[in-house]
Amino acid sequence: EVERRELKTIWHAQVDQELIPLHIVPFLPVNPSFSATRNQGRQKLARYELKNFNRFIYDILHEVSRRYYDFIQ
Repeated sequence: EVERRELKTIWHAQVDQELIPLHIVPFLPVNPSFSATRNQGRQKLARYELKNFNRFIYDILHEVSRRYYDFIQ
């Protein structure tokens, strides 16, 4: 998801803004090589605003750090 957002930002910066209506793809298309559960997760993550997505990533990293370091101490 992070990679997709970065590529989208780069693409939007390079293409003439008049050619990019913001409503082209209102949802993340299904990837047929992924399971239904994984596609649903990807679609939910794609709906997060940037601020909320960053907070979500921070929360995940914090939780992994807490679990890992609590486990090895």
